[in-house]
Amino acid sequence: MEYEEEIVAEAHRRILGVLCALLHFVRCLFLVPLVLSIAFSFTNYDGWKTIDFVGLTNYITLFKDSKFYLSSGRTLPYTVCTLPFRVIIRYWWRCCYAPIALLPKA
Repeated sequence: MEYEEEIVAEAHRRILGVLCALLHFVRCLFLVPLVLSIAFSFTNYDGWKTIDFVGLTNYITLFKDSKFYLSSGRTLPYTVCTLPFRVIIRYWWRCCYAPIALLPKA
């Protein structure tokens, strides 16, 4: 009985280790770039010179620009119209077609 409990405890430790590694992976590849992007959006850093904090100036300039509204007016309908089809097609492929397509051929 103790041996089975030790096996279960070891399995739980391994699962916890995998979950910790996965959390670190997500943090490094998703959260760190997200936070850096938000931080850089408040500066006028171009990648080569020193970083100068400008606050909300970038956002004020963005919302005063008429090209921003023109491009948003084009992008939003495109996204709303194409995204559902992409999701539906991908779902159909994974659920219906892929299992048939991946069967061994006789």
